[in-house]
Amino acid sequence: MLLSTTATPLAPQYPPDGADENRNVCPILDITKPNCNCSNFPLTGKVLIDLADFAVPETQTTANQSLNSNDDLEGQFDQVLDLDVGDTDESGAEYEPSDEEPLTEERQDNDDVEQFAEVILMKGTTFHSHFQEALHACKQLMLDEHAPELSLSPEPVNKRDENAIVVKALLGVWKPIGYIPAPKVPKVTDAMRKNEITSVVLHNVIYKYIFACKGHRYFAKILLLKRNRWLPNSVNYEYNDPI
Repeated sequence: MLLSTTATPLAPQYPPDGADENRNVCPILDITKPNCNCSNFPLTGKVLIDLADFAVPETQTTANQSLNSNDDLEGQFDQVLDLDVGDTDESGAEYEPSDEEPLTEERQDNDDVEQFAEVILMKGTTFHSHFQEALHACKQLMLDEHAPELSLSPEPVNKRDENAIVVKALLGVWKPIGYIPAPKVPKVTDAMRKNEITSVVLHNVIYKYIFACKGHRYFAKILLLKRNRWLPNSVNYEYNDPI
């Protein structure tokens, strides 16, 4: 004997048949009106909003802007990326060379003194296509197990900070791939002036979707080695402060 069964939906269809076309709907959140602090954090991507019906306030500026305006947003993104990309505190760790590293004269000299590592998430790359293209090339090289050579260079003509330190990668020619973040600029500058930095290597390149940019972006960490201990971060450092 054959039994026929009819599948019953687990939940009613929405909207229900014959529903009133004028039924109540959830209104759009107007972030220009609430006084709660959630409207002060537009870059975390935690609040979904529709910006079509009202002007975006200054603190909620979208990513479709000129590069000059976008430069002002880099600091806001940096605060988010410190948490979002996973920039853990890996500074000040004592460096122990691997047995697999070749025993060169430089390594013999460096083995005579303590060396300390600093892992740094570079800044200033979010909105600039030439940085993103260079980081893409770096990522491809790392996937092929051929990390590019890196260098640190002062950039006194930088329009935001005359103390800026740009990180460059050798990709046929030297190309910039990011900047040392402001709180670390004084101590990296001090190490460069004392000629204490012994190695600059690409630690990791991260490709991550950034909600506020509505797209993926590359971010990179570098590993710096220096003789003697690193100075602490300068949390009160401001652009163009004397060093």
